Amino acid sequence: ILKDNRLYLQGTVHIDHSNPIYFLDSTVYGTTLEYYYVYHPDSLAFPWIPYKNYTYIMELDLDGNIIDYNIFESEQRDSINPSISKPLWETGGNKQLPFAIDNSGNYYLLFRHGYSYRPENFVIKHNDIPVTDTMVSNTYAGYYILKFDSDFNFQYIKPITECVHSPYWGLNVDFYDMECDSEDNIYFSGYVQVSDTAANPIYPYDVELANDKHIYIHNTSPHSIVLKMNSDGEFLWINQTKNLGTYGQSEFQSMLLDEESGNIYVSGYAMVQNNSFAPGNITIIGDNDTVVNNYDGEDSYFKQVTYILSCYDTDGNYKWYSCPLTYYCTIGDMVTYQNKLYAAVRWCIQLTCEDITYYPSEQLQGAGTPYSGYSICKWDLQGNMTDVRQIYSKAQIRTEPYDTRINALGEIYTAGRFDNVMAFGEDTIREQWDTDMFIAKFGLPCPTYIYD
Repeated sequence: ILKDNRLYLQGTVHIDHSNPIYFLDSTVYGTTLEYYYVYHPDSLAFPWIPYKNYTYIMELDLDGNIIDYNIFESEQRDSINPSISKPLWETGGNKQLPFAIDNSGNYYLLFRHGYSYRPENFVIKHNDIPVTDTMVSNTYAGYYILKFDSDFNFQYIKPITECVHSPYWGLNVDFYDMECDSEDNIYFSGYVQVSDTAANPIYPYDVELANDKHIYIHNTSPHSIVLKMNSDGEFLWINQTKNLGTYGQSEFQSMLLDEESGNIYVSGYAMVQNNSFAPGNITIIGDNDTVVNNYDGEDSYFKQVTYILSCYDTDGNYKWYSCPLTYYCTIGDMVTYQNKLYAAVRWCIQLTCEDITYYPSEQLQGAGTPYSGYSICKWDLQGNMTDVRQIYSKAQIRTEPYDTRINALGEIYTAGRFDNVMAFGEDTIREQWDTDMFIAKFGLPCPTYIYD
């Protein structure tokens, strides 16, 4: 997060007992830590304690110097595992983890205590000092929101998930993005998934969240959610997709809050109705809007799911979704500029926009994954794609769009991950290993100044 010319970075770190680690501008050697852990445990100083797992927030200046930091941990308190240290937010797949800072400087963190077949007792620590009494988890995988003020004084911890109103095996929740509005309300985008080993599970599962908000899960696949919470940790509304069929699935990922239009734009993947891989498996957005891929090509490659854009107002009312006219695509983070939406898109086979069809820069001959196209795309605020800026690319499935930004002059910055070859104007970049990162800028000609 960039705020008041400061960078705020959240992450997790494991203090290794055998390998060297660089953390907080210091390098320590795990073998040394292990020696003192065994023979002189009282001499170890926080945070350099082997086997510890921490979540941190660092404040840095624009040159990357650490101005301040705060470290958090979850310590289990039960008879079987009396002192297991966990990061506040555990997740798989190396996903980007969101946090938020509101306009008053308050911090909002997420916490998941992990899977267990019995209630877990845990304590939250801040800089090695407990800030909560011993708490008892309320589900197999409990989820909580924590608030700290601008000086990192603890304010509250409140549950996100209360319970599941039916027998179940596992509950999985991931939030990909958090946004804060001018009134210090927090918006989340992500998904909820319930797992069950029953031979004939009874759907839907009723997942109760705080403030008597409910999510209804219709299979064991992820269901997309977008929700709003006030600064007191009370959920104001929640909206979800409905996934039907054994394989119907969706996840909301990137989110953009546009207070000027009163809209929330989210991107993520969804199951499309007209797919040949899993007929009858669909994603429904709103009350009855079924996701359809209207592209009329014959090739069914990757056509069962695709990324979409969808729009809600800030009161939680669903407005529309947009599915790019291509077989399959991934959409990066969005930005608004002059009442238009922009995002980088990797698309498969071909892409159609306003009766113009775009093809990948080169076609892959013979067997193998086809080359994909890579473009900066533009939509109006009703979800209609209006323009495509194509980038020369031999993109394949490891190429991913990340973020796009536009400055006041209309110059575009975009970043992502690529495999193979990409070319921006006269600059060609080639990956050195499987994938590399890139950042590119599309600038404007030098302006002409007229003196009146």
